[in-house]
Amino acid sequence: MEDMNATELFVKEGKSAGIYFCGQCRCVARTQEEAERCCKPYACDKCGKEILRYHTRCNDCDNTERARIERERFDKAEKLTEWIGWVYCEGLGFRDGFFESITELFDALADEESGLPEYVWTWPEYVWTCTPDRFVHADVSDITDRMADQAYEDWDPADLNGLEELKAALDKFNEANKDAISYSPDYTKAVLLKPSLQH
Repeated sequence: MEDMNATELFVKEGKSAGIYFCGQCRCVARTQEEAERCCKPYACDKCGKEILRYHTRCNDCDNTERARIERERFDKAEKLTEWIGWVYCEGLGFRDGFFESITELFDALADEESGLPEYVWTWPEYVWTCTPDRFVHADVSDITDRMADQAYEDWDPADLNGLEELKAALDKFNEANKDAISYSPDYTKAVLLKPSLQH
C-alpha cells in the first residue's frame, strides 16, 4: 500500500507543533498514524472490505449487526397481541417510523404496497410500542443554574427576589403545555401483527 509520507509540522522556532499532515492531500492530523492513514483506503472493521472514507463498517456488515441487535431485542421483549397507542416501525412512514396507532400503520402500509409487485413488499411481523415523554416541564433551577454559571463564586439563588412568583408562573406554563408529547420506541414490548388484520 502506498506510503502517505506523514510530515510533522514545526512552529517558527523549530519546535514541534505536535501535529502532522498527510503527504498526499496535505490534510492535518493529530497524530502521525492518523496522517499516514489519511488517504489510504478504509477497511471494514468486521470483514476487511474497502469502504467509504470515515466509515467503520461496510453496508453488509452494518445491516447484519443491526439485524442481530433487533433480533436480540425482539427475543427479550414482551410479546403483545393488542395495543392502543403509538407504535414504531423503523424505516416506514412519513414520521420516521412513528404511527399514532396500528390502524394508521396498516393504512400507510396499504398505500406503500399499492403499485408494487407482491414479491417486493413484505409487511412487518411486529412493531414496537412507544412511551410518551411530556417534555415541557420547566423548573426554576433551569433558569437559576444558568445565572449561577455567570455569577460570583458564593452567589446563592435563594437570595433572588420573586422566586415564588416565578415558580407559580412556570407551574402554570407547564400545565398549559401538558399536552406537548413526544414518543420514543419501547424496545421491551413488541406488538405481533396478526396476518388476518393486515389485508
